[in-house]
Amino acid sequence: MTVPAQQVDAEANLSDIQGGLIGFNKDHQRLIFVQFQDQSTAAALLAELKPLLASGWEVLNFNALYGEILSRGNKSGLGIIESSWTNIWLSATGLSLVAPTEMAAFPADFTQGMAARAAIIGDSGKSAPDAWTAPNTGGSVPHAVIVVAADSEAGIEAASSRARQIMAAHGATELPSAQDGNVRPEPMRGKEHFGFKDGISQPGIAGFTESSKPGSGSIAPGEFLIGYPDEDGNISGNAPTPVIPPVPDGYPPALPAGAPPLPAWARNGSFVVYRRLRQTSQRFISSASRTLEPGNWVRTSSRRSWWGGGQAALPWKAHPSTPWIRTRE
Repeated sequence: MTVPAQQVDAEANLSDIQGGLIGFNKDHQRLIFVQFQDQSTAAALLAELKPLLASGWEVLNFNALYGEILSRGNKSGLGIIESSWTNIWLSATGLSLVAPTEMAAFPADFTQGMAARAAIIGDSGKSAPDAWTAPNTGGSVPHAVIVVAADSEAGIEAASSRARQIMAAHGATELPSAQDGNVRPEPMRGKEHFGFKDGISQPGIAGFTESSKPGSGSIAPGEFLIGYPDEDGNISGNAPTPVIPPVPDGYPPALPAGAPPLPAWARNGSFVVYRRLRQTSQRFISSASRTLEPGNWVRTSSRRSWWGGGQAALPWKAHPSTPWIRTRE
């Protein structure tokens, strides 16, 4: 299903949406894990941080301008235009401190947390909560995560310093330790640690953004944002309309009780999943090099791509619906 653009007033809503949903597209990003002191100081911290939060409108327009500069032949927009962005995520524990009377409306997937749902998710053995690293040691959850992103290392440090000054002014504690993410240096720039080209599968959000793969269409905004139609036609954040099967006359079924809608202030918000995974890229590459002859195909879990970044275009050696990658010769 694709929601027509006219159903989404993007111009009116982008200023109320945090820009990370649009895609920061920065070379440097940092996650700062925050523990509030109490309800009143948490509210004061959020109020002071709010003017620094980058909106979807800002990010979308900056990215468009940056792309226009690159299209004129500049290999890098650095030195021409730069920006730093700040966003914040609230965990269920943090939100319950700020808005304790409204937590009943939020789904159990969010309020229970991943540690409580470890058996459902499959987090056992080496992946069990007891083995998680700080700040999630033993399944603990910070109240909030401040996300900063910038084009340069100087920009990320300046944005981090501003956020930390606000935290200190309101008695918030920074939990160990901040998580940094940086674009890899040449010759691996633009590729993740398995050697595949990174960032090529960003979906388009109908009425807001376009897909990074031209012609691949858009996904209903309710799959990303609260308060919009999703792919099934339901409004995200509201209980879906129950489907009642036909029954004989005289036996009208009782409609199941729906979950309460999320608070009105949750509109234009999103749910974020933070999971830290260990990737053994060298082990994967060594194993593939030992066991596969050049030109063979190895199955992947999601998409077709060349090992090294290009798209696989050779004839399949299996059913066409099976995703594969081709090993380096």
